[in-house]
Amino acid sequence: EAHEGTMDLSDDDPEALRRLLQYLYTADYTDKEATFWPDDLKSTRTELEQGEVTLGTSTLDAARPCSEPSMVAKPVEAAWNNMLVYALAEKYDIGILKDLAKCKFVLCLAPEKWASPVWNAESLIRLVQTVYTSTPASDRGLRDPMARFICQILMDEACNLMEHPGFREAMRNDGALALDVMDGLYAAGRYSIMRARAFERAHAALRRETERTKRLRNANQYRNA
Repeated sequence: EAHEGTMDLSDDDPEALRRLLQYLYTADYTDKEATFWPDDLKSTRTELEQGEVTLGTSTLDAARPCSEPSMVAKPVEAAWNNMLVYALAEKYDIGILKDLAKCKFVLCLAPEKWASPVWNAESLIRLVQTVYTSTPASDRGLRDPMARFICQILMDEACNLMEHPGFREAMRNDGALALDVMDGLYAAGRYSIMRARAFERAHAALRRETERTKRLRNANQYRNA
């Protein structure tokens, strides 16, 4: 390749390459147009846009379609695009682009963008699996925000992602994913316990201060009598 002055880009995703070139010319790229979608999920996307698929983690039918079907898959599609750009930036050692792709990926995981029922469990599971299989364990750029987001979903009382067969299979097959999720849930549990204990201490202090105030008031009334 060096002798011919050419580069073999046949192994790279064309949409990710287009975004890389867009970044080189404009110092930015869009993650919402001409989106990449895995072959085994293209039919899911079509059904999703028609309101004929399992949305979120609850079985829903066409009687409960999204009010804006064309927007249903946007968060996960944008996350896919940024993940591919991140991998390409790592491959070609473009650190600034890698940081930008990470920031855009994290923004895709904003909770308000994933309000039920506008996300699809199968596509989310595939995203999680690909994040963990396409990055080394030492590269935490996408793994950490992905794991935190999964923990947020699992802690939602209205969500039953843990019961989804695909997610359980992913956890069984990828020990790193399972460990990150376990660590995240453990940390969240410890935070909840610490917050509850802090509330108990504050309540106890308030109760003691209230009793002290009552005693002082009673003493003053006794002296005045």
